[in-house]
Amino acid sequence: MDRILYNPTLRKFLNLFRRDRNVEACLRRALVRLGNTKHAILATLIKLHITGIREDSNKCPVAQYLKQMCGVEVDVMGSYLTWNDNDEYTHKIHFISPAISNFISDFDDGAYPDLEDYEG
Repeated sequence: MDRILYNPTLRKFLNLFRRDRNVEACLRRALVRLGNTKHAILATLIKLHITGIREDSNKCPVAQYLKQMCGVEVDVMGSYLTWNDNDEYTHKIHFISPAISNFISDFDDGAYPDLEDYEG
């Protein structure tokens, strides 16, 4: 174990690995807290004053919410989301609930104009 503690390259790798696992855990918690129905998701986003851009995977309200909650830019694509770490490695979570997927689809179709950010 001492060899790990004194090896700067390995220590850096372990720190990045821990950070990435923390990001994933944060994203998973934030997705659960967002809500389990379209109405609950809408209420959460309105309460937090989060808006987004239609048909833009990293600017939709759910992506903006996750960025605010976890400090990382994500691309939300229907049933999964991705984010890149500092080394440009792409991570993927297949954890998006049907309610979130349906909410995003409805948002892209214009169902929630109050959440739309027209400024970009």
